Amino acid sequence: MPDELTNSLVSLIFSTGQMLRERAMQEGKINPGAFMQIVTLDFIRKNSAVTMKELVEFLHIKPPSVTSIANNLAKEKLITRVTDQTDRRVVKLSLTKQGENFLKEKSKIITEQMKKSMSVLDEGDKKNLIKIFKKLSHINK
Repeated sequence: MPDELTNSLVSLIFSTGQMLRERAMQEGKINPGAFMQIVTLDFIRKNSAVTMKELVEFLHIKPPSVTSIANNLAKEKLITRVTDQTDRRVVKLSLTKQGENFLKEKSKIITEQMKKSMSVLDEGDKKNLIKIFKKLSHINK
């Protein structure tokens, strides 16, 4: 029985995330590729001067896919690439001012969408959900 509960929970987490992304896209406020951009930009913002290797490890995707994401972000002037002075093979990615603004704008849209979706929860439900997510976020720490 516990495996069924866990499987159900995993399925609900994925379907809830998918539902939130679809609603944001249906409203025309975020395109499908924006979610990966937002996650990537947020990681770069939090860690500053991120290497491609660090991004590969964080996103858990193949290096060519990360290169494609970085190329697109650089093309849109959301990040800059700077070659490390001590090791020219290492390229560090940093957020531009335009990238910071993009991240703020898209994060605001997602937050508003989340508020709409969470409006079906009462205060007790929200507190329980926060407690659960906090507990889950400390599993591997």
